[in-house]
Amino acid sequence: MIDVRERKASLRAEYLQKRRALVPDDVRLKSALITARLLSLPEFQRLGSVHIYLAKTSDNEIDTTGLVQHCLKKHIAVFVPLITSNGKMRHSRLHSLENLRSGPFGILQPEPGELLTDKTLQVDLIIVPGIAFDKSGHRLGYGQGYYDRFLATRPDWVLRVGLCDESLIAEQLPVTELDQHVNRIVTNQNLYIVS
Repeated sequence: MIDVRERKASLRAEYLQKRRALVPDDVRLKSALITARLLSLPEFQRLGSVHIYLAKTSDNEIDTTGLVQHCLKKHIAVFVPLITSNGKMRHSRLHSLENLRSGPFGILQPEPGELLTDKTLQVDLIIVPGIAFDKSGHRLGYGQGYYDRFLATRPDWVLRVGLCDESLIAEQLPVTELDQHVNRIVTNQNLYIVS
């Protein structure tokens, strides 16, 4: 029988290949549609703070730039992940999209300022990256466990939202007891609400 880790690795390769085959111009348009759908959520209207991943657009990940710009303009506190030299995920307040540098995995991140740990960071909503999601809120991440460990420290009332292209919604993804789910999935075609 195939081990869950092996199944996830196989699916990760399959869905990454599928995502990389998307046309970048289409991904930009879909990212704008997803951002508009996300901003229309009632939960978004009451935000004081949000944690947002900075997309690796060279890999056709849903671009979060427009979302970050909106939040900064509306004076919503924006926090982003930052991978430290010892391989830990920490969090930094983002005041601008200027002066970002390439970090581990080729993902943009700010210069390290005051770094917050998973336990000291307080946010109302988390935008969760993923390669694929299923309609039950399960996600297929990149295999490092950063977000599963982070989400495990969050109170239940913190909304977790995944963003992805509709073509990357799976029927069912394999999960383990360590995997964390999202409460909402916003795609270019649908909004999936998971309790």
